[in-house]
Amino acid sequence: MLKNALLFILSVAVIAVSACKKASTSTACSTNIHGYTMPLAAITAAPGPCSFGLLTESTATLSNQGTFTNTIYPTQATFDKKDQLYFVFEQFEYTTYYGATLYSVDKNGNAKTYNSNDIGHGYKCILYNNVYSKLYCIVSGGYSDSLVEVHLGDSTFSIGAGVPVPLSLNTTAVNPKNGIIYVVSNINGYEYRIYQFNPATSELTVLTSGTTSANLNGLYYNVNDDMLYGIDLLSSFWTFIQINPITGKIKSATLQEQHTIGSYSCTLDPCTNTYLVSIVDFTMPSTSWLYRLNMYGQIVDKQLTPSFYQGLVAE
Repeated sequence: MLKNALLFILSVAVIAVSACKKASTSTACSTNIHGYTMPLAAITAAPGPCSFGLLTESTATLSNQGTFTNTIYPTQATFDKKDQLYFVFEQFEYTTYYGATLYSVDKNGNAKTYNSNDIGHGYKCILYNNVYSKLYCIVSGGYSDSLVEVHLGDSTFSIGAGVPVPLSLNTTAVNPKNGIIYVVSNINGYEYRIYQFNPATSELTVLTSGTTSANLNGLYYNVNDDMLYGIDLLSSFWTFIQINPITGKIKSATLQEQHTIGSYSCTLDPCTNTYLVSIVDFTMPSTSWLYRLNMYGQIVDKQLTPSFYQGLVAE
């Protein structure tokens, strides 16, 4: 009897020690959301200064870690985890001009400028592929866009051979597990196609297409469920879309939200498993909001923000 009691106590002690060891080595998941902001008055008027920082989701505030010397206004940025650098292209939204200037910002807010001598094309949708440690972007020109590699010099950037994709490309995403890149092509305002590109073989194939949303943007790969997510903010009501990257099956959810969108920026936080949408509504006037959605397309919360948060990207 005493022997059995001692064995039971010893077993409980071993389990307790194991639990303590397991607890001591586990860490809470947290994600840095990078972005920048500018005065709302500058969005529809003359360019204004941009402040770079980290987003606090609970308070919808953006810290000020540094300032850009030029105004930039895209919907997609990227973060290079290897070199700890944030990248974004210059874009003047009010002229729909995509510039030939690429910015990088380190974690201390120090910005660096890379220019291209090729002013005949526009550059957008910068994307870092962590599997291949390479930067990619979309080059616009003529009747089709191209997905290309981006090569950095001391103060300039150049591009490698491109993979042409029919018509206009709006957004890109990467699977951080295998390096497959996904690009969205919008067709004539009523249909979209999602392509997948394998950097190892340079093969581009159509994953799926649909008419659920003709303005699909903000594409991101969710490592929690291995699904792609995007959103259409330009329809009468917002449409949140899930795409299975294996089967191409599409699911959509309609949000009863209506805003006259001036511009927007999206990202996906894998730790909170939420999809973030920052918008500016010109009709209220020039009011900016930050939305958080779950993976079913339901609004978790929405908050007014002091200024419009742009180029949001999860580290």
